[in-house]
Amino acid sequence: MSEKQTLGNLTLNIVWLCGGTTADIAPTPQLKFNMEQACEKIKKQHIKIRVKAPMLLIFDYMKMEISLFEGGRMLIKNVTDSKLPTKAYAEILKIMNVPV
Repeated sequence: MSEKQTLGNLTLNIVWLCGGTTADIAPTPQLKFNMEQACEKIKKQHIKIRVKAPMLLIFDYMKMEISLFEGGRMLIKNVTDSKLPTKAYAEILKIMNVPV
């Protein structure tokens, strides 16, 4: 199942995977941000980074596992409510100071 939502000037293309417990959110247009700086800003919120790679960060947020990719795509696992992924997406962008 897929859907589109608007967040500021972004169109979020959301595809539900794994029986509706994982949301794959890809923004249009892609976002531009520095992954190293994003990692530091996320850490400052006392969020533990599980995996750090040049084009990927994996961390837990609101009891969900977030995979953040370069360009702003997020794979959000362990979703219990269909509104949570978009809310988490917006909050993470705010933490990273990425304007939308």
